Amino acid sequence: ILKVIFFDIAIAMETYNEVQQQSILQQNNRLNELNNIAITVNATLGLNETLTEVMRGAMRLVDAQAAAIVLFDIQKKIFSDTYAEGLSEHFIKNMSFRRGGLADEVFHTQSYCLSNDLSETKYKLSGLTRGEGIQSFICLPLISHKRRLGVFYLYFKSRHNLLEHEYTLLNTLTHIATGAIGNAHMHSRTVTLAMTDELTDLLNRREFTQRLNQELKRSQRNNNPFSIVMVDIDHFKNINDQYGHTSGDIVLQELGQIFLGALRDIDVIARYGGEEFIFLLPDTSEVFAFQVAERIRHLVEKHTFHLPEHLDLNITISLGISCFPETTENQETLIEHADQSLYMAKHGGRNQTASYANMLTREFEINPSKVVDLLNESLDNIPMVITAIYVNAQNRRNHAIFTEQYSHQIADRLGLSDEQKHLLKYAALLHDAGLLFVPENVLLKEQALNEDDWERLKQHPETGAELISQIPALADTADIIRHHHERYDGNGYPDGLVGDNIPLLSRIISIADSYCNLRFGLPTREPMSTIQACEELQKAAGTQFDPTLVEVFLATIHLE
Repeated sequence: ILKVIFFDIAIAMETYNEVQQQSILQQNNRLNELNNIAITVNATLGLNETLTEVMRGAMRLVDAQAAAIVLFDIQKKIFSDTYAEGLSEHFIKNMSFRRGGLADEVFHTQSYCLSNDLSETKYKLSGLTRGEGIQSFICLPLISHKRRLGVFYLYFKSRHNLLEHEYTLLNTLTHIATGAIGNAHMHSRTVTLAMTDELTDLLNRREFTQRLNQELKRSQRNNNPFSIVMVDIDHFKNINDQYGHTSGDIVLQELGQIFLGALRDIDVIARYGGEEFIFLLPDTSEVFAFQVAERIRHLVEKHTFHLPEHLDLNITISLGISCFPETTENQETLIEHADQSLYMAKHGGRNQTASYANMLTREFEINPSKVVDLLNESLDNIPMVITAIYVNAQNRRNHAIFTEQYSHQIADRLGLSDEQKHLLKYAALLHDAGLLFVPENVLLKEQALNEDDWERLKQHPETGAELISQIPALADTADIIRHHHERYDGNGYPDGLVGDNIPLLSRIISIADSYCNLRFGLPTREPMSTIQACEELQKAAGTQFDPTLVEVFLATIHLE
């Protein structure tokens, strides 16, 4: 009997020890899990990543099937952003928080509340919750130093209650979560402060420069235009001197809101310094940027600023525009050009918009040698000169670029040397440089040109060649530019050269130039289809154009 008794006691003790060891092992596993969660969330600075890790960790700890964290907006005193794991969109969308409800009680008592459909439970499940297949959930407060951060939900689909040690684990987890959320908020605030202007809440100069760099790379990759608009408040110093800096701050803040309301979501708005603002307008050419700038200028002009002591004030602004790639493809130069345009707007009487392209054209009209100065300074200034050439005919803005591209296709097909291709590139881009000296009324004339008009227009190859010859880096292209309007039959201008006496590169540009005119139109002629334009080239082969080069070009077009 004693042997049986002692044997039973031994079995009982062994079973007890196994249970205890299993319990200790489970407890250690939970503590390790809790420790891993703490390490992970404290190493994560992003709010979304922090909350996601907290929810997933808690679900593993207590074997929950879903979780949600709803943040509390202290200023508006409402529950705002919801982060969830394992819940349907319908459930998340229809979550509601009534005054005096479960979430309010959790905040008030600073303790958890359990919801299920057991008779003794105060907060029963809603129809929405039952429809999600949930049998119970627990709501825990997220409070840091008496600051309400939000509430934390864990949902269970197969049980109605939790064990005591699970409540203890979740209580510890909420303390870890509140600290991590506080850190994430602080990091987010630090990042925001680093990016924004403290007074206007717009982006600051440093962040704008980074966004501009990103847009420049994107536009270069996709061959899209964009514009920069620089804005300055007229006589802002007088506002500060007469009404005080508090009034000046009000004007700056309200202006920022006007700009935000007037521009698109994709546009970038920043306070550039002092009373200067700057806009980045993606996918916007100079023509449309000018329209946007003028609309904003009129909005500001009509707006009344309400200052302290019942003072009302009206102000004006001046704006300067530069565009990519129309005036430059360089980031620093884009801002410099916008600043120069702004200076011209203020120098011209304020309360107006000036664009760098128009400003440059006026400078060229007054001082044609400015072209030479710019190109001698750097060949990177070629886009500026191209823009000035076609400034009064924006639909022709890409003419030089397409002429260069089609010329390059012929050169590739012919197997020309790199040196020849180099000359061809710059000659094609600047073949119309002489148009800078042709009167605007001739260039934009929609009816047929008279004899005097033709004589003026026919001078542009000579004047362009003369201009370019003054630039040592481009001097070898001058002769190519001079002869790009010669005809194969000798009836061209300016020198009436015949056949192979016309420089090869001039004959190539002549075909590419004419194709662009046919394909994309002129003030006096509608655009043609690709087939129609090719047929016109074939008709002129042997008279206007080198027939061999026409064949080569048409072969490249058919390969497109």
